[in-house]
Amino acid sequence: LPPLDQIAQRSQLCVAFGEPSTGVLAFLDAGACVLNACPSVWPVDIVACPPLVADGVVPSLSLNDALHEVQRLLADPARLRRRCDEQADALARRAAGAQAHFFPDPEPATDPAGA
Repeated sequence: LPPLDQIAQRSQLCVAFGEPSTGVLAFLDAGACVLNACPSVWPVDIVACPPLVADGVVPSLSLNDALHEVQRLLADPARLRRRCDEQADALARRAAGAQAHFFPDPEPATDPAGA
């Protein structure tokens, strides 16, 4: 079996099952659409809920809702592409500045001529 990141590179859609985990990150990084399907929808207001689910980047759906969404996405390639793009944009917004507390922007250089 190839490594997960290689599988993700060849995927357009990933349906994660059960408790959300970081296993979806390879698919998100590859630009695939990721859904989380769970027998009961993962509650976003509990401490253990991963931030990618809590903030809606990866939707947590019931099994039935996930199946219907997969059917809609597979039937309409434009819809799947839009969903991939929307999810990639949401992930980029979420990641923007995420490391700023480790790597703050340096002070802007001052012009010695005073201009």
